[in-house]
Amino acid sequence: MSLLDSMALRMFRYGDGWYGYDAGDRMAILRQEATQEGYGYRVVIDVVDRLLLHDWTLGRCAGRVQRYVDMPSWLRSYIENEVLYERRRCATCLQVIDEGEDIAVHSCGIWNVSVCHRCKDYYDMCDHCYGLFPDTEEYNNETLCEPCLEAVVRICYTCGEQTTDWRSVAGHSLCEACSEEYGECAGCGDLIASESAYYTDFDGPFCLHCFEAREEQDEDGDDYDGEVIHRYHCGHRLQFRGDGPLYFGVELEVQTPSNQATYVAERIGVQGDWYFEHDGSVYPGFELITYPCSLEYHKTQFPWENITATARTHGGRSHDATCSCGLHVHVTRSAIEQMGRDTIAKVVYFLNAQPAMAEAVARRASSYGEVRKKSSVGMATSENYGRYNAVNIENSRTIEFRLYKGTLVHTTILATLEFTDAVIRWCAETSSADIMDDNTAREKFLQYCTVEGRYTYLPGYLHERGLV
Repeated sequence: MSLLDSMALRMFRYGDGWYGYDAGDRMAILRQEATQEGYGYRVVIDVVDRLLLHDWTLGRCAGRVQRYVDMPSWLRSYIENEVLYERRRCATCLQVIDEGEDIAVHSCGIWNVSVCHRCKDYYDMCDHCYGLFPDTEEYNNETLCEPCLEAVVRICYTCGEQTTDWRSVAGHSLCEACSEEYGECAGCGDLIASESAYYTDFDGPFCLHCFEAREEQDEDGDDYDGEVIHRYHCGHRLQFRGDGPLYFGVELEVQTPSNQATYVAERIGVQGDWYFEHDGSVYPGFELITYPCSLEYHKTQFPWENITATARTHGGRSHDATCSCGLHVHVTRSAIEQMGRDTIAKVVYFLNAQPAMAEAVARRASSYGEVRKKSSVGMATSENYGRYNAVNIENSRTIEFRLYKGTLVHTTILATLEFTDAVIRWCAETSSADIMDDNTAREKFLQYCTVEGRYTYLPGYLHERGLV
């Protein structure tokens, strides 16, 4: 195998091995290897040029470059500026584009690519992600690439019909008609027919099994069973607070002095709109989990100031803990989906496209809530695999924002909740094209956050973090 092929494989096929170096170290390694074999520095660009364009030509499909999504930014920059722009090669036929020749330049999966006038008829632009693809399909007067077609068009779980007007119910995609006939059990989360659902005097709907369990629990009195800190994911009965449909549930990890976790939890209180669970990542300590509350309820009725002050008084720590404490925010999934079929994809793309802002607001960069650039809005959810992402979309009933660092400052908690609300609402109101414009999206979003009277705690927090 030639040096060029060997370097190409190392850079792209086995890219994970390069994550341990920063950009300068990686470039130095490539330069050193090239020099040892008698090649000049330009060999790095030649490798990228040959491999990248060759793959595009063979595949005739921009989707093939998705495996390069984790390419280091310094290398992507060289591809964009040195290979595809200054040298102006057609991404399809590889011919150098003559100066003055009409070309089509489109976002092609990850990079802006040039296509000569002879080859541009091979491509169509996807109306959803704005990428340039040779293979598209028409659906409801829209041109869609294959990934967007899979994301936008769903097959109803109950009736089997294709639909773009779908709802997520109990983790399943249902058409509008079926979504009115089925619901999600408030106990186990399974899909249940509305006509066979059960309700208690206070909540529901339930399947028969969960209804009977709730009735038995109600006969015993109240929820408090004498256990202060419950086992992890104990299945506590939730009660919704405030006016929906958008509810926020907070998981706040708190470290305590040794052997004092139960004592600190008792001082905070065991019978409120929250409960405590053990968490293996926080020791000694606990995770305080709130009931799902509206943003207004969190700000005006939830006793965040008293909770955080009590925890601090008795030795609790979060932001400055010796273990990694997080502040995770769960938001009602169905409410976000009702704002627009692609709102979740927009949220995932936007937060991952703004790493500096995300890190400043979150007060950390953590592998437990990793920020990683996505190629487009249309591909954002399919590239967001696993739960340890800034936005975890693996849960059936909630979207979890995992990027935030823990804190025992109540105003920071409330500013974090307002930021989460702002991201969701701004993305719902903003087009995919504007969200993918990395030059202006952040500025427009921050302007939205600081409109007078819109948020109480967020504007001051953004100023404190140096973002406005």
